[in-house]
Amino acid sequence: MKRLPFTPALAAYGLLSEAIWIGLLALTPDLAYRDDKMLAVAVMTLCLVLLGACGLAWRALERPRLPGDLWAILAFTAVFVLTLIAFWQPRGSTDAAGYVFYGRAAAVYGDNAYVAVPNDHPADPIYPYIFGTWRAWSNPYGPAWTSVMAAAAEVGGARPWSQLVAFKVLAALFFFGCLALVWTLTRRTFGWPPDKAARALLLVAWNPVMLYEAVQNGHNDVAMAFFVLLTILLLAGRRTLWAAAAFSVSVLIKYVPIVALPAMAAFLAAPGVGRFPARLKKAAWFVLASTALTGATIALFWGHGELLAGLKNQAQVWYFDVINPFTFAIVTAARWLAGADPVAAMNALAKPASTVAFVLIMAFMSIRMLPRVDTPARLVRWTLVCLLTYLLLYSSWLQPWYGIWLIPLFILADDAFGYFLVSATAIVMYVIMSPVCLAAAAACYLAVKGRRGAKPAGPGI
Repeated sequence: MKRLPFTPALAAYGLLSEAIWIGLLALTPDLAYRDDKMLAVAVMTLCLVLLGACGLAWRALERPRLPGDLWAILAFTAVFVLTLIAFWQPRGSTDAAGYVFYGRAAAVYGDNAYVAVPNDHPADPIYPYIFGTWRAWSNPYGPAWTSVMAAAAEVGGARPWSQLVAFKVLAALFFFGCLALVWTLTRRTFGWPPDKAARALLLVAWNPVMLYEAVQNGHNDVAMAFFVLLTILLLAGRRTLWAAAAFSVSVLIKYVPIVALPAMAAFLAAPGVGRFPARLKKAAWFVLASTALTGATIALFWGHGELLAGLKNQAQVWYFDVINPFTFAIVTAARWLAGADPVAAMNALAKPASTVAFVLIMAFMSIRMLPRVDTPARLVRWTLVCLLTYLLLYSSWLQPWYGIWLIPLFILADDAFGYFLVSATAIVMYVIMSPVCLAAAAACYLAVKGRRGAKPAGPGI
């Protein structure tokens, strides 16, 4: 009997995953399931089953049949993506509808994209698809994404489904771009053998959080993640100015990657190629070039400060169930021990304490990074640490789709335990409060890592 060019179990898990995706999307025709706890639990359960199928497919590839298995991974990924795009209405989030409106505000109505809010145009076809609170909020995104939104409005047509599909297709392109970068980094930068790189690619390509939040819900976090990965690739190749440009674009999509700047500068200055003055010069060029590009672009969109209006709205309105674990712990302690009003405790105590703690810890880590971030692998780990520190201590808006930032980095850090833990945590956030989920995951990770000493918290990819 002729041997198949691919692993049969891989195809079986791929077919199972496709059936589950169709069932999940048919089960949730709109956003209503977020208000239905039983339906939300069902969605969470199906996503956990999809994560399990991804894990079983990963285990089945211990001895992959290349290149057949690689083509099978990509073929099933394409099927998943097409299925998610075909069910055109996002589930679980209205962010993509917000992208459509902000783009139409600039391209169709001629408004300032940083001033207009959906309530200004209640007759717009996309208005019913925007979540109530967001109808009064202005654009919180950076100039790079604002430009993308305006361009998409020009080509997406006037119908809601065509506009939303346009953003989902764009997200899918960035998703496949992330896959290409993961493959390039694992094979060329880290020198992983083809079988290990194929397993790494599978874990990103079939991950339910990446597929559901990036493709189905069209979140721009996948675009931000693409440029962060591109920055790491360019830094590893010592292409400093191109890396600065890529990093600037990532910051101009969402401002979060700025927290990883110390790790990237430390990588260029760390012991390695050349003498210390030359290395320090490269690090300074990277910081100055990325800062100048970001600052110049922001200046073009600044106006009278409207650019930050939406970001201020999001920073000022802290919801108890999506704040960072550090702030959540302080507010909870103030309520239980002193009977304090949660809003008063948050504004008077928790927010200042969160800011001070984040600044001090980032300053401490920046000092520790300098002699340590001396390889691309360590650059990935310290970038991951910076993003996790932000989420644990300072983020005011902790959502499941933030897993898109972390999942490829855990893969590149060769940490399978961290990968599955952060993926499962993001999925459980659909039902359980985000700060509780993330705090429990961090405690679990640190407990496992403490038993293993300096080694990664779990087995490698």
